[in-house]
Amino acid sequence: MAADYSRLPAHTVPCHYKVRLEPEFNTFGFKGQVDIIIEVTEPITTLVINASKLAVNDLKVKKSCVKMQGEDLSDENPSDQQAGSSKIRSAIVKDSEAKDAEVVKVKDVDATSAKKSDEDLSEQNAGSSKRKSGKVKDSEDTDDVKDVDATSKKRGVKKDESVAPPRPKRRRGRSDGVLQVDGSGQDTDTDAEIEDKVEQLDGSIRLTDSSEEDMGDKIDLDSWTFVDTKYESLEVKSYQVLDKQEVILITFPEQISPCSLLLSISYHGTMDDSMRGFYRTSHTVSGEKKWGAACHFEATGARKCFPCFDQPEFRSTFDISVVRPDPGMEVLSNMPVQTTAGNLVTFHSTPPLPSYLVCVVVGWYSSLAQRSLTGTPVCVFTPQGETSQGEYALSMAVQSLDYFKEFFGLGYTLPKMDMVAVPDFYIGAMENWGLLTFRETALLFHPSEGTARSKQYVSILVAHEIAHQWFGNLVSIEWWDQLWLKEGFATWISFLAVDKMCPQFDIWSEFLVSERNLALDLDCLATSHPIEIPDGVKDPAQIDEIFDEISYSKGASIINMLYHWIGETQFKAGLVLYLSRHKGSSASTEKLWASIGESSSLPVARVMEDWTRVQGFPLIFVELGEDGIVKFRQENFTKGVERTMWMVPLKLEFSVDNGEKQEQDFLLEETESELELGVGETDWMVVNLGQTSFCRVSYSKALLSRLCAELSVLGVRDRVGLLSDVMARVESGRDGVGLVLGVVQHYTGQVEWPVVQLMLEVLGKLECLYEGTKQWSKFLELCYKVLAPSLDILGLEVKEGEEEGRGLARAGLIRQLGRLGHNETVGQCWVLWGDENRGRAAVHKDIRGAVYCTVGRTGKEEAFKKFMEKYQAAVRGEEKRMLGQALASSIYPEVAQQVLDWAMSDQVKLQDRTFIFSGVAATSAAGRELAWQYFVKNSKVLLLQYTSGQLLKNLVRGVTSYGNSQEEADRVEEWFEKNTVQGVERTVSQVVEEVRDRAHLREKAISEGDSNFTAQI
Repeated sequence: MAADYSRLPAHTVPCHYKVRLEPEFNTFGFKGQVDIIIEVTEPITTLVINASKLAVNDLKVKKSCVKMQGEDLSDENPSDQQAGSSKIRSAIVKDSEAKDAEVVKVKDVDATSAKKSDEDLSEQNAGSSKRKSGKVKDSEDTDDVKDVDATSKKRGVKKDESVAPPRPKRRRGRSDGVLQVDGSGQDTDTDAEIEDKVEQLDGSIRLTDSSEEDMGDKIDLDSWTFVDTKYESLEVKSYQVLDKQEVILITFPEQISPCSLLLSISYHGTMDDSMRGFYRTSHTVSGEKKWGAACHFEATGARKCFPCFDQPEFRSTFDISVVRPDPGMEVLSNMPVQTTAGNLVTFHSTPPLPSYLVCVVVGWYSSLAQRSLTGTPVCVFTPQGETSQGEYALSMAVQSLDYFKEFFGLGYTLPKMDMVAVPDFYIGAMENWGLLTFRETALLFHPSEGTARSKQYVSILVAHEIAHQWFGNLVSIEWWDQLWLKEGFATWISFLAVDKMCPQFDIWSEFLVSERNLALDLDCLATSHPIEIPDGVKDPAQIDEIFDEISYSKGASIINMLYHWIGETQFKAGLVLYLSRHKGSSASTEKLWASIGESSSLPVARVMEDWTRVQGFPLIFVELGEDGIVKFRQENFTKGVERTMWMVPLKLEFSVDNGEKQEQDFLLEETESELELGVGETDWMVVNLGQTSFCRVSYSKALLSRLCAELSVLGVRDRVGLLSDVMARVESGRDGVGLVLGVVQHYTGQVEWPVVQLMLEVLGKLECLYEGTKQWSKFLELCYKVLAPSLDILGLEVKEGEEEGRGLARAGLIRQLGRLGHNETVGQCWVLWGDENRGRAAVHKDIRGAVYCTVGRTGKEEAFKKFMEKYQAAVRGEEKRMLGQALASSIYPEVAQQVLDWAMSDQVKLQDRTFIFSGVAATSAAGRELAWQYFVKNSKVLLLQYTSGQLLKNLVRGVTSYGNSQEEADRVEEWFEKNTVQGVERTVSQVVEEVRDRAHLREKAISEGDSNFTAQI
């Protein structure tokens, strides 16, 4: 049986990396050199390190040897000294070219105490290999330390204060007593500037504590002794590059006792188009195509750039240098530039951070900058000559930094923040510490042509990635099964921040539709998964698959539920406590609950633990009893999950005797419960006010009827929640299709965007049930009846100064009515299109996408050619995406075939190809068939282009998820059983389940017949 290297051992811990990269764009290769200081805390005969698609040129290992001051090492074998020593030392790293011995304090530790438990590991990983003499400050107490020795100052090193990186804070607290850096950076106070830089690879003089007495935080200088540490070559028996396991296996001829190792590897790799690891990017500079490079390392991409311990719990410092290929190129990394010597750019050392947060960008950019109120320089890098498109993101970034400092009680901890619009990027954005990377559409906003939708998207993405600088970077996760802890939190707080900075967006209503409902729809499947998946996330493919709506959207939703349950003050206090305790290390869900529970004095862990550990969510039944009593009962909404009881914080709103609105908080702690509220037969009641809890609500028929009659009394979010819950009950088979058809008719004439968005979603689901059936004409009639009045109220013409939500609602209604063939809407779109082509008036930016899709759907060859011309002339990513959607909208097979062929060409970026495939599949049954067959025919090429991660999932889901028959589910299941595609196993099983459920509901709707369309609620 092959060894399992999916998770590296905890007893070989990286302390410091020195990485040098030399990209070569003539060959699209790169050379690399990495030196890693590794602390070995248990005896080993092999050393395992991650590497993927790298060719090793040379590999050497050295071992630290330690001698007390005054002893002569010349007659002794260094390796024998170390092997016979009962003490271990933590290794210190600097530039190998440093010439003088330097001084550091290192406390001796008995080797028998060197073994670390997993509990200790997060504390251990906070250690920095940059140790300096001087004063040492504990996380709470400060003690002055005398200057160690005059010899430590004879070098006369003078620091350049103008470019100095933030001073890391020293603390003691590891079980081995080694002084550590907590990574908290510049906002951390220290009592003195440390003069000596101890970063030498070849050796150094150190100070050890010979006292056996535990003195706590006091440091007794009289007990410290000078030692001389050098690295001596160590014999390597062999090393193997195991491509499938993505590791290098280094074997030693003899057992190595606990010590510090220096591993040096020179290697080379390839910059490909995968948008993972260190890859190439395409830039247009003055009309000419030029090449650059960028990094995307999360979750396991760092190993494609340099050999490393590629796990989130290992936090190390990094010294990074890059050879600049062309004088006109920008070269960026996590930290500011320290020196530039010829074409070699060297950056300041990072604080301790996981490998997936390291980043390098090389390319052709323009930039604009601004300082936050706290003095942090923020810089946005755009395509050359397009800095105006970075202005909005820069403004949002500066505001976000200041907002988060106030909210977290702790400032941003690095000396700069760069944000780069990378022309080729795998996902929306990435939070690399100090160097945030974005897809162009996620960072750039055109001041005159950008849409309201784009503005919201940029706002949320910028706030999300900046939130990660605290949640995910300053405090990282222990393993990927804790992914939700950073992603769910960053998703939630990005909405909180945007709501404060841009209240006009009504962004929490958008959260309800785009995040909470999305998570509820996925989590009701038997093939879903809990937020936390102990022992279920090991290899890279499994890790990639949990970057889904459960980790992000459900995670954000339960954080939102907790926030509204305990209140902002107690919630903020808990976060401040959590960050202060765990900054510079990794943490877990339990530690977050503990901090918030301690600050609020509420049973946070008891209430919340099942929400992350148990799959699914509750359905709350509500009915009125006698004498004003309201009865509650909960059951599991999710199929195949036995759990029947959660602790659910609920907010209630109701009337008594038709009087004023009343509110009450209620914690549902049992399967069944009753509450005396005085609600009578003519009163109404909303359960889960504001839709803040992660659950569905099923009202009795009488209560549902009253709520539909009093719809105008309900807030926007509760109107959304009511219709969404009814549709979910119908999809689960608990109610007939006639129920949702009856309820949706009460929404006629609604114009608020979140409500309209939900109406469009519900009618889109119903469309799949009725397409191609005898009831199709009745379904269209109902859609026109519900949607057309809303568009009539808003009007087709965009009004100056109107709320942004109205523009979004107008565009959504035009797109849906155009899709459904509403004659008046389709005709008006063609008029607008004709006026634009004749040069009379351009279609307004906020409805342009909807108009184009309507024309693209009903137009033939002429429209196709015109849109293609516009696409080829477009420069902005947002514009190309809009035109790509229009091209993919055609219902004519001959046009759709041309679009698919075009999408496979070099004219369409890999990052954009998947949404065009999905667009064709979404048009109709014929489009689904065409897209599926095209995928099957070209699967070998496509699956080489998309090997893992979100784009692979988007591709598979895009061509499979719109089916509505058992036959379509069967063929998807059978194809993927015969053709193994790693990284989409869960996605495929979810798609198959969704399609089977839809097919069953379609059969039910057909059998119920025309009577569904006359149902009254």
